[in-house]
Amino acid sequence: MSNEEFQSLVLKKLAQIHEEVANLKTDVASLDARMSKLECRFDKFEERLERLENKFDDLEVKNAQRHQQLEAKIDYLIEDNKSIHEILGEHEVSIRSLRRRPV
Repeated sequence: MSNEEFQSLVLKKLAQIHEEVANLKTDVASLDARMSKLECRFDKFEERLERLENKFDDLEVKNAQRHQQLEAKIDYLIEDNKSIHEILGEHEVSIRSLRRRPV
């Protein structure tokens, strides 16, 4: 192989390497763009997740408040039921007493 053939071969290989490096640079740029898009989407996802967590926390607070209100109402109904039961018991005694009296 002559010196000129060797130089031509080396130049040809260098051109191929240069082309491959250019392709790699294009691929890396494309990957960078896609990565940027993914980061943006991930940031939006994190924001949405944080909003959902806040809504969930609000719902938990409201649910706890409603639970306390329901407990208070049930306690009130239980007390009313006891009072009604006592009144009915007194009326039953009065009715039975009146039935035993001669007319």
